[in-house]
Amino acid sequence: GQEKKEQVGAAGLLKNIKFWLFGVSCLIRMGSFAGCQVYITLIILSRGFSKVEAAAAIASITLASTVGRLATPLVSKVFRLSNTGCNILAHLIMAGGCIGIFFCSSLLSFTITTLLIGFAYGLGFVSQTLALADLFPSYDFSSILGVFTTIVNCSFIFPTLVGVVGKALGQNYTPIYVVLGVFNIALASWCSSCDPNSPRNRLRKTVSPSFFPCV
Repeated sequence: GQEKKEQVGAAGLLKNIKFWLFGVSCLIRMGSFAGCQVYITLIILSRGFSKVEAAAAIASITLASTVGRLATPLVSKVFRLSNTGCNILAHLIMAGGCIGIFFCSSLLSFTITTLLIGFAYGLGFVSQTLALADLFPSYDFSSILGVFTTIVNCSFIFPTLVGVVGKALGQNYTPIYVVLGVFNIALASWCSSCDPNSPRNRLRKTVSPSFFPCV
């Protein structure tokens, strides 16, 4: 029993497409946060605000991420969400923040979007780890966590990617965040098909064994 579980965790994990998709989805969400931390200041400055105003708008993003981490159990309880459900919500909130940057015109709107991005990062940071055990129960958790952590830690490359693409677009960074927002929406939809407690999968179990990407 235990020996077989460890063998699956060591050898089968890297062949599991569902695991890689989940890891990459979390990487993109964390990368959205990392890119925002670096370049949102330049976006605010390009809209005519001062450096002091730009700094004030993003000063709370780290605090918001901490609040998101601490609020995860409360969010799960209040909205009756599974760990995977909280992870999906984090994708949607991140999408709202990223896409919102494109439409921001006031300092208040920039502050709200950065708060959303920070909160989504914190909520996702906790829920993605908890969701691993729910989505991959047949694998050794230490094996999963080790590989998963390596994947999501690659988010450090996103500021560089955003910088290179933004420079190619003539120092225009907002379209990049729109794309990241769309990706987060798409990934939230994919994660929903993976959540055994989602209405779609509960219906599938009771009505039809039709194909789902994560089954």
